[in-house]
Amino acid sequence: METAFTAAGIYNHHLQRHWVILQEQPELASALNNSISAADPSCILSSYTSLQVKQHGTD
Repeated sequence: METAFTAAGIYNHHLQRHWVILQEQPELASALNNSISAADPSCILSSYTSLQVKQHGTD
């Protein structure tokens, strides 16, 4: 479990793929940051951003 999220871990490819997506689509990175740091768990995303987040979550 200690190495699961590291370069040697089993989730490396999965996390790297999502990292590339966030680098290529800064609006998604911003939305992720806003939703993680929001005090209100029901933070509002634009419908486009919400759809993009949902699509990447099902990859």
